[in-house]
Amino acid sequence: MLDNANLPPYPGDDTVLAHLKQSPNHLCCRVWEEPETCIVLGRGGKLHQEITEETVLEDGVHVYRRSGGGGTVVLSPGMLVVAIAAHVKDPYGSKRYFRLLQDPIIETLEALGLPEVSQRGLSDLAWQDRKILGSSMRRQRTLLLYQGVLLVDVARDMFDRYLPHPPKEPDYREGRSHQSFTVTLRELGLQTPLKTLQQQLQSHLQARLRETLAEDLAEPHPSFQNDDMV
Repeated sequence: MLDNANLPPYPGDDTVLAHLKQSPNHLCCRVWEEPETCIVLGRGGKLHQEITEETVLEDGVHVYRRSGGGGTVVLSPGMLVVAIAAHVKDPYGSKRYFRLLQDPIIETLEALGLPEVSQRGLSDLAWQDRKILGSSMRRQRTLLLYQGVLLVDVARDMFDRYLPHPPKEPDYREGRSHQSFTVTLRELGLQTPLKTLQQQLQSHLQARLRETLAEDLAEPHPSFQNDDMV
């Protein structure tokens, strides 16, 4: 039986925050392929509403909780996690930051031959009306922690296997199932190898964000100077 109040933290949070602490300019970008099939709930997510617990336990899928908000996601090999952490001056500009952080992802995909990607809902990236990336953000004093999950080449039927219909959805979803709502880059014809895409995203994000966030970056609040930032 899973315990909603005592889920282990998603390891990706600690990884990117550790890199942020070592960054001289208070900005860190990491892109990686998720190594295991797992489920990650948002900070306020509820197990009984957001996962199919019987199937998850039957398949032995690990369940974590991330420190940021947003809905529950299934992660697996064949997906890229895009994590950006920074200390910024504006504690309230989350909508603006979603746009600034995701524009370089759109630019990378366009450069590789996938046009018509845009931001939909609050913070999804979609090709036309089908979701290719979901994202979340944590804001705490100066800290900004963004995580996006890009569907590159995965079997999407597991979404409906492990997740019921979400309690909240963006308007453009229009009640569609997980499988009908999402699409992978491979299904859209993008044949760039995953490792190449990972490298290109990492490189372009680092270069663009140093420029676009240059005036936003700030010294960490004193509460982040100790060893426990999470």
